[in-house]
Amino acid sequence: MADTPDPVPETRAARRAARDAARSSVTTVLPALATVRRPVAAGATAAFAGLAALAAYGDSRLVLAAAIAFLGLVVIRGWHTLLDAPSARGGAIVLVVSLAALLVAVLGRDGEPWLEQVPTALAVGIIATFLHQLVRKDGRARLSQSIATSAFGLALLASGVCLLPLTDSVAGAEPATVGLGAVGIAAVVDLLVGPPRRTAWLMPLSMLVGGLAALALAAALGGLAAWPLLMGVICAGTSHALRRVLAVLPGISSVQGQLTSAAASVLIVGGLIYTVARILVG
Repeated sequence: MADTPDPVPETRAARRAARDAARSSVTTVLPALATVRRPVAAGATAAFAGLAALAAYGDSRLVLAAAIAFLGLVVIRGWHTLLDAPSARGGAIVLVVSLAALLVAVLGRDGEPWLEQVPTALAVGIIATFLHQLVRKDGRARLSQSIATSAFGLALLASGVCLLPLTDSVAGAEPATVGLGAVGIAAVVDLLVGPPRRTAWLMPLSMLVGGLAALALAAALGGLAAWPLLMGVICAGTSHALRRVLAVLPGISSVQGQLTSAAASVLIVGGLIYTVARILVG
């Protein structure tokens, strides 16, 4: 029986090459658009969140409703274009109708449960979405994409109107002011977008900045508690995540696309703020 040759000892260079190959195989490859700094989107997010926070701080449902309506219209104007969905004009009309129905559903209530009619308004939006598909004259190209885009926009608008009841709840407007303020302050983290390795760390950094900002805002408004930290972390993280998702779309290169992304990233935290406020604050 032939002798088995002794294994060749692995050199240090070979081990280093193996480690580098393993590391590169698990490295996330970001699209080129995801590594481009978008100062307009960051600045608009800070401005829109600040506007909504000030409106909430005023403790008036009508003022806050006007701010939410403005942000909703900013989203509606560029939403289908940003997501490259067909029949953008018809889709925008559907979202305008849905926004009006959602605002009426909440403003029409004068007591608990404030959101009782929101499912009805959402049903109106869903029905309008499918009716829009029936009247399209382009052969209903990319039907699924068109429906999904309108449904996503409807969800953003519904999340935004969830802020309205807080001005009349036991919790008061402080949770909305703190959560929206944290989103606006954490938006500065977007300015650090660059090489993929650095960009990958922006999500936890945004959450950290948002949590600290929420604590500072809560202290300035009347005292320290545990809920502002949670509020700031989840709101800043969710808002940042949506902007990063939209940042890989070709339409984000335009000013309108960045404004749409900014407004959407503010509206999306409305439902989160309402949930945390009702569970942890009262």
